[in-house]
Amino acid sequence: MRITPFGTTTIEDIQNLESEFDMSIPEDYKDFLMMHNGGKPDIGNEWGYAEFYVEDLESSQFLDILYGIGVKKLDISYWTNFFPGDIPPKTLVIGGDPGGAMLLLFNDNSENDGIYYYDHAYRHKQSSDEQNTYFVADTFTEFIALLKPPAED
Repeated sequence: MRITPFGTTTIEDIQNLESEFDMSIPEDYKDFLMMHNGGKPDIGNEWGYAEFYVEDLESSQFLDILYGIGVKKLDISYWTNFFPGDIPPKTLVIGGDPGGAMLLLFNDNSENDGIYYYDHAYRHKQSSDEQNTYFVADTFTEFIALLKPPAED
């Protein structure tokens, strides 16, 4: 999957992000930030977003944007701080879909580490106050490999 990048960032910026949220960022995601600093999926279609499957929702979801560091309103820190108390510690908001759901990176060095779809607006019937976050992939690299052009209806 090609990503149209927002630019690059520095290792110092990444370390500051790690310090701000008291977590270590996985190497594959650090590499992505260093090379792209977020971006938009470039899949050559008119919609401008990619699709990925969320098993627990039994449906595909869309990825519109991957946030970067210091990228105005597309900033990881801005969006992570936007949900105080709603997302667990050691979690970053790293992207979003066209309808406002978020993509989370969780890393507390446990079996729960990975990429999650966060349906904070309860758009799906399965979502509630008790359950609105759904596992997508173990790593950022695996998540990127899941992205594909949206199915045409």
